[in-house]
Amino acid sequence: MKKFLFLAAVFLTLVILPLNVLAYSVDLTSHESLSGGAWADVTGDGTDTITFDLWLETGTIADIRGFFFDFEDFSGLSDVNVTDLTDMNNDFSLNNVITSWPGVSGNAGMQGAGDFDFGIEFGDGGIGNGKGDIRAITFSILGNADMTLGSDFGMRLMSFGENRDGSRKMIGSPGDPGTNPAVPEPSTMILLSLGLIGGILGARRKFKR
Repeated sequence: MKKFLFLAAVFLTLVILPLNVLAYSVDLTSHESLSGGAWADVTGDGTDTITFDLWLETGTIADIRGFFFDFEDFSGLSDVNVTDLTDMNNDFSLNNVITSWPGVSGNAGMQGAGDFDFGIEFGDGGIGNGKGDIRAITFSILGNADMTLGSDFGMRLMSFGENRDGSRKMIGSPGDPGTNPAVPEPSTMILLSLGLIGGILGARRKFKR
């Protein structure tokens, strides 16, 4: 019985506790109120490692050029690095990423769309010749302290439209219309876990008989 309780505790630790990591999606729309949209899926807000999945809405022709966000408080942070980057087209690597913080203003052409604490530039401007054609990208930031994100996000889109001669400044916040929250529900998982444990106990008693 003690062995079973130990295994149950390990299960609860490995399965339920990670579900407390906050995950949500942010709908980014044009700062200029123009057509076209993008999304940012955020996982790990409030921890020392936050992962972003960036992608364009279906039918949007553009390249993701840069991504920007705020920290609710970065007084305890002295170092933040971009890591675990995956460019879906394999056009570039971490060597092509430029980061700057704090107080990013106008980075990668976001003038007029707000100031941000952290800015990340991907690849180079323009299209073709190995400069990148970035429609979806995943990366993580690693800090030397827990990071809590603020409510403002921005994304710079270049080579926008069928003629690839436009651009967009995208902005958004969690809770905006179109945002899809994916907040974990530990209580549901606890009930499922207890049911699983009860099933195991019942099977154990039946086996003993």
